[in-house]
Amino acid sequence: MIDKIRRQKTFPWTQNTIVEMRRSLQFLAAGNEPYRCSAGESLITLLEDGTVLPCRRLPIECGNIKENTLLKIYNENRTMIGLREQRKPPVGCERCSYYFLCDGGAKCISYAMTGDPFSRDPGCPIKW
Repeated sequence: MIDKIRRQKTFPWTQNTIVEMRRSLQFLAAGNEPYRCSAGESLITLLEDGTVLPCRRLPIECGNIKENTLLKIYNENRTMIGLREQRKPPVGCERCSYYFLCDGGAKCISYAMTGDPFSRDPGCPIKW
């Protein structure tokens, strides 16, 4: 299987590595274009106990629908607002021409690796 992945066509603007090919498959869904993470924007996860997360892969509790409405959580939670707002690029993305398309990469990977969903995706294959 790994050999098959290594032989697959890669994206022209990235490096051809096994890690890149196994990323969250976000580029395949976008037709080989950089994908913008939609956590907290058009993607929200609701757990069975009412807990609201910005994404199933981003375990940051933003509220609970037993205490507030989903609309209030969506509009007033700082994490949800931060994920939607256009802000300055994370450190390491300042010169990247893809930043306005990807917004710094997968927020879940940034959070898992650094503890900060607003940092640069450490798995991004583009290095400056």
